[in-house]
Amino acid sequence: MQLSGVRALTFDVFGTTLDWRGTIIREGERLGTAKGIQVDWKAFADRWAQKYVEARTGNGRWVPLDQILHKAGNEVLDEFRVAGLTKAERENWCSLWSRLEPWPDVLPGLKRLRSRYLLAVLSNANVALSIALARHANLPWDQILGIDDVQVYKPSPRVYCLALRRLGLEGHEVIMVAAHLFDLEGAKALGFKTAFVKREGEDTGDPTKAGYVDWIANDFHDLAQQLSR
Repeated sequence: MQLSGVRALTFDVFGTTLDWRGTIIREGERLGTAKGIQVDWKAFADRWAQKYVEARTGNGRWVPLDQILHKAGNEVLDEFRVAGLTKAERENWCSLWSRLEPWPDVLPGLKRLRSRYLLAVLSNANVALSIALARHANLPWDQILGIDDVQVYKPSPRVYCLALRRLGLEGHEVIMVAAHLFDLEGAKALGFKTAFVKREGEDTGDPTKAGYVDWIANDFHDLAQQLSR
């Protein structure tokens, strides 16, 4: 795949840039130790994420993602019968998706990529949540492309059109970076170039069989190396 004309990279966040599952498991284990709570935190994390996917793929009224995740956090605490939390502790836990940690390769990889390209976040998160995540994890975005204005989720074409409009670029000038094939397929339909990044526990599809994937990388270091050739 030729890099000629590429000016910007847009990044998915949940799973691609930030390790949501690992963060929830680690924080859950700390909470469990402190409060004497016995919970399968991996199952907890997966159930929390499942509720987000249900909201993304449902046909209900659009609600900002931080509100969806906060509500889902309360619901999953009840489903897993997590008891003994104070109101403040419960509130802090339900806002955990605004404090996710990046994968180890992310910050040095982004630093290297930013030396050559404009970097923008293109997530299903609303702007407020994207800003909170960027501040917490020190993510060096040049631009945050929130879906607040279009009020739909990826892979709706309206999200990718919004990105191109805000960036002032054509599809062939932008690489969409994600660990999820549905996201890359949606971006490719609007003319983006696409890069699949492998992340443990994320997409179960085979990117080598997806004709809409232009690059396949093991992590952000590998992606930066490939794009520097």
